[in-house]
Amino acid sequence: MTHRYLLDASALLAVIFQEPGADRVLEVIDDSEIHAVNLAEVMRKMVAVGMPPGEVVSQIEELNLGVVEELGVKQVHEIARLAPEAKRLGLSLGDCVCLTQAEWRHLVAVTAERRWPEIDGRKVKILLIR
Repeated sequence: MTHRYLLDASALLAVIFQEPGADRVLEVIDDSEIHAVNLAEVMRKMVAVGMPPGEVVSQIEELNLGVVEELGVKQVHEIARLAPEAKRLGLSLGDCVCLTQAEWRHLVAVTAERRWPEIDGRKVKILLIR
């Protein structure tokens, strides 16, 4: 199945922790996938707030999200080109992976990160959830 949306960690965390914007994510979640790097961020955060790792795995598996596992050298080069903007805007590696993957795969990046639309020179569509 092809998807139209790529979730950033912040978008999935909004759903998991029932934060503002979760409703917007839930509207597109069945047509979404997430990159493994962003999923690692989500799961790490869940464990960091005290959830047992086994419970974290179970909750994530229940979502039945498609997970993008590929990250090729050409995509890594694109992430490196994004470095000046990442520094200027305070983007994490996961943010850069999501943006690059969304652009590369012609998907809409779904995020709570309000500064993403300020990124210069990218042709990625962004859905801000709040």
